[in-house]
Amino acid sequence: MLFCSNRSKPRNGQLNITIDNHNIDQVHHFKYLGMTLDCQLTYETHVNNMCNKVSPKTGILSRIRCFIPLSLSKDLYTSLLMPHFIYGNFLLTDINTHLKRQLQVQQNNALRIVKNVYIGYSLPKLFTELNMDTVDIMAKNAACKLVYKAVDNKCPDNVNENFIIHSVDRDLRSDNFLCVDIPKTNTKFGDQNFTVSGGKLWNSILEDIKKITISRCLQI
Repeated sequence: MLFCSNRSKPRNGQLNITIDNHNIDQVHHFKYLGMTLDCQLTYETHVNNMCNKVSPKTGILSRIRCFIPLSLSKDLYTSLLMPHFIYGNFLLTDINTHLKRQLQVQQNNALRIVKNVYIGYSLPKLFTELNMDTVDIMAKNAACKLVYKAVDNKCPDNVNENFIIHSVDRDLRSDNFLCVDIPKTNTKFGDQNFTVSGGKLWNSILEDIKKITISRCLQI
């Protein structure tokens, strides 16, 4: 599989690779560690697969909802549906609006069934009553937690080295001190790199939260 944007891909879109006289088949998406990667890193195939898995389970929950209490309904949602929304979700912070809405609709439908309310029920009220976060918020929280661990050197080295605190020799009061270095990119495709999107998300959160990690890293 060739990772590239539409602009930079080969004219015919095909690669001819031969190893030991065997032609290597080219694919446009590939499942790796539970995440379906596509050649343009849009995660469209992955999101579609997620929806295809969530929808039947939501249907099952709908059929039995009237026979079970709310507490059990929430437990079933947490055990059967939630894993699909949270697995690898830190990579989905920058997917396009259509795909985000597609996932959010699936979650909205599932939570309406959990709460056993009508389709016009207030969504903010629904999420508050069930103490749940939206798909987008869960993805951003997961991304921030990963960057937090990388800054605190609690991830593998190949992850830690992607998130370096900017100008560590400067005063703690410096705004730049609390930020990670973000690689410069010239294309939207480059911006989809988690080092870029995760770094930008980290730099946007409150300074007081970042100071906790900074202090621990420098042991002060």
